[in-house]
Amino acid sequence: MPESAGISPQQKAIIETIFGVEVKLYENEIHIGARHFPVRDGVILLDAEVAPAEHEKNDVIRSFGSEWKTFHALAPEHLQEFDSYFDVVSPDSLEGKSVVDLGCGMGRWSKIMMDRAKPTFLVCVDLSEAIFVARENLRGLDNVVFIKADLERLKFPNFRFDLAFSLGVLHHIPSGIETAVANIHSYADDFLCYLYYNLENRGWAFRALFGLAAVVRNVLSRIRNERVRRGVSWLIAALIYKPFTIIADLAAKCGVNKECVPLNAYCGFSIRRMQQDSYDRFFTTVEHRYSRAAIRKVFTPYWDVIHFSEVQPYWHFLCRQRRD
Repeated sequence: MPESAGISPQQKAIIETIFGVEVKLYENEIHIGARHFPVRDGVILLDAEVAPAEHEKNDVIRSFGSEWKTFHALAPEHLQEFDSYFDVVSPDSLEGKSVVDLGCGMGRWSKIMMDRAKPTFLVCVDLSEAIFVARENLRGLDNVVFIKADLERLKFPNFRFDLAFSLGVLHHIPSGIETAVANIHSYADDFLCYLYYNLENRGWAFRALFGLAAVVRNVLSRIRNERVRRGVSWLIAALIYKPFTIIADLAAKCGVNKECVPLNAYCGFSIRRMQQDSYDRFFTTVEHRYSRAAIRKVFTPYWDVIHFSEVQPYWHFLCRQRRD
């Protein structure tokens, strides 16, 4: 069996398990049953390209590919953020289970999960070039498989994962979340998701500030020069994110709930981490926001239980099939 495809025998066995068919490896190609796909640096290219007519989707893909090539290193803050996202899922419960990271970016959550939760195997999926950054960050782990694919088309008809998670991804799909959610339900028993909230639990001043940020994002997201993007994102982090975290810390010292202050979730974060998030927020052309009611309307036809976390980031929630 050729090893030049960059896929190990253990990874091949995982691929056969999740697709339910025989897999054959060749130098730069993989045969999954009757279907043939390119392989590049150990990544299976289920969707190598997006149709040129899908302009908005291509813009989002390019932006995230550039983002994670720039901000490719695991940061200390990611460990804290992992705990925040997974407060509704016990990592210990995932030992020996199958997991899929949908929209994995540079693979930060997958890397932490492999260190902490010890699933039997994990599949990383992303449609952008970030999938190759994830591959590098998790290189050497033979129980992780990497797939470049569109979440609106991805199918695993012969397999169900114990847990799928998608953190901060689906709200960037131009057409909305409905198609991706239906697909994910077809192969995931439980689903941990984070979608941008519509500020329904915030006051008018908070909403007005974020409304202004949305106007700025509509302008900045049209910038294509990568050096300009990096420079502007650093200025936003230094001149907006950082001052608000200082105000939030001062508010807390005065006995005021710092959650009243915008961007308080970044207290204690480095400028580099703030820069990455400002890049994410201000240079992505598509950003949908959802209320709890809207989320329930989309997700409850597929999962029996929708459990929202009451802590930031809003909204992250766990969808579960009822267990008798």
